[in-house]
Amino acid sequence: MTIVYIIIVAVGLGLVPAFMAGRQGRSFVKWWIYGALAFPAAIVHALVLNPGHVVKCPFCGGMTNVSKGYCRRCGYEFM
Repeated sequence: MTIVYIIIVAVGLGLVPAFMAGRQGRSFVKWWIYGALAFPAAIVHALVLNPGHVVKCPFCGGMTNVSKGYCRRCGYEFM
């Protein structure tokens, strides 16, 4: 039963770096797994993460990577 609690806590703690990295345009699922497996390293990594070329979409307001050329949420194409 103790192992179940450890897994639940790890999955919950993994959400913190996932949300932090997701707001900077990184993959939420990959960071969630990373945070669940290595929380101390993931939280420090997420804090010093360089946002790169992430901008706010003028159409939907979502954060997206400019190098893709389009918004990943609404499909708006950047000039």
